[in-house]
Amino acid sequence: MSLSDEDLRRALAERSATVMRTGSEEPDRRLGPIARAIATSPTIGRREPLPGARSDWALLPRVAAVIVIAFLGLLAIKLPPSPSGDASTTPRITRTVAPSSQSVAPTPTAVAPAAAPFRIVGCEDLEFSAVRCAAVVARARESALPPLRAEDITAATVARPEVDYTIRASFPIAAVSFALVGGGSAEVEVRCGLPGNSDRACNPNAAIFVRGGIDQDVPCAGEAPEHACATLPPSPRPASIKAAEPLRVSVFDLPLDHLGRYEILIGIARLPDGVMVERSARLADTRPTTLWIDDGVAIDVRSDISGRPPIGSVYRDPYDGPEPVKVYLVFDVVELKPGAVLQVRDLVVR
Repeated sequence: MSLSDEDLRRALAERSATVMRTGSEEPDRRLGPIARAIATSPTIGRREPLPGARSDWALLPRVAAVIVIAFLGLLAIKLPPSPSGDASTTPRITRTVAPSSQSVAPTPTAVAPAAAPFRIVGCEDLEFSAVRCAAVVARARESALPPLRAEDITAATVARPEVDYTIRASFPIAAVSFALVGGGSAEVEVRCGLPGNSDRACNPNAAIFVRGGIDQDVPCAGEAPEHACATLPPSPRPASIKAAEPLRVSVFDLPLDHLGRYEILIGIARLPDGVMVERSARLADTRPTTLWIDDGVAIDVRSDISGRPPIGSVYRDPYDGPEPVKVYLVFDVVELKPGAVLQVRDLVVR
């Protein structure tokens, strides 16, 4: 059976469309996703050959178009090099957290306190870390009379203080000299006594701590033996112990969105006969770089019963049955960067 010229042209056109759609004559693995999309496009892969043109030659422009467009597409999607020099395909993920709807960014920038707008020198000679150096200079600014504003300072020099042989409750750790805008200067001596756990100026190993535990101090009305001291309350009764409900929180991540005081309700508990035997927690990071808290994070347990004494002492007056309480975290944030999260772990109140 013979075929007309029109039948031959139609057959070749159908074969061309099949090839362009990566059918049996060209497997899919040979084309990337962009080229594959172009090949199956109705405007490129299914166009009829021009009238009067040879079918074999009509295929060449379409093949050339696919190659050129695919090459340009690959150039368009080329990823920028990663810090190591290779193209990276790992997406940067931003997680939104409640309640402040802030994004947890990989590299937050400081919002408070702002980085010193003046030059600081001399800390290396005293072997102060960068964190301690900044804290010492900030302490000196606050101790000056009157306190100095950062914008009034052009430079700060930290030097070793003079030896002080006077017996005092504190000792000098640094002498800070401020060069002021307009040509003046100010000299401030920074002194330390017994440093607190979170005092970054005086404690080289400063860390944020959790304030919990049970107070074991014996309260007395006056000097013994004239004035009696408190005695321990009776142990909780078995029925009250059975009805009690401890609070246990293994992971609690709190996004921080402002400087200053926080009082965060963590949960509720029921203490057997009003007796608390454990109040503890820990921080996942005690030396975070995105936040700082002075005087620690307090676990504050408050009774839901009006008129009951504060909770914390082992000598607290007993209660008849399980006493309902609320558990708060209370702390003051003095330094904060965007996306900062306080990570509390293994909190227990019982």
